[in-house]
Amino acid sequence: ETQRIAAQQQLDALREGFCERWRVDDGLSEIVNTIRDLRFESPPSAGSSSRMPPFATLPPDVAESLQHAELTLERARMRLSARMYNPEALASVRADIADRNLYRRDPGQFFAKIPEAETQQIGQGYMDLKAASNQFEDSEFTDAAHLVDSMTRQRQKYGLEALRELAFSTYRSAQRCSNPKASNPDFYRFFWEGKEPEIGSKSSAIQTA
Repeated sequence: ETQRIAAQQQLDALREGFCERWRVDDGLSEIVNTIRDLRFESPPSAGSSSRMPPFATLPPDVAESLQHAELTLERARMRLSARMYNPEALASVRADIADRNLYRRDPGQFFAKIPEAETQQIGQGYMDLKAASNQFEDSEFTDAAHLVDSMTRQRQKYGLEALRELAFSTYRSAQRCSNPKASNPDFYRFFWEGKEPEIGSKSSAIQTA
């Protein structure tokens, strides 16, 4: 276990500062889908006396923070999906002129970038999940805690903690993609316009990070 943690820390150190756009998309999808699953579809915990999904019996303040996180992160996810799959429409309505120019100049950098608005939304979603986790911890000392059996509360606790940690790592990934490196211009000129790169040009070689 110690070796595994050390290896993961080394990998994180190597990855620090590099934009991995897919981590943001995967993280947002997993968070939103997990919240919905644990609220509406997931079967009760083994040994639980409840017949309801685990998050269906959360304290009201925790449920409110969780729902706010879900809506905020879902909006960010939908915006980023539109950026990937319908960039022309997005660029035509977005007020950020620099972003539209980036799409025309360097599509690869455009697709890798996480705009500031979406980064802030992801950060807000993380704060909401952190608040939900803290509120749940505080609810352990209220009189209403005994209304939910211990097995369900354990699953609620671990589920909220896992969502909070995933939201934090997703937020960090979004920050690393706020200003990604420029892509190979000749590749995109060939891909979009069908123009062969010039032999001997500085950008004819594949650029690596």
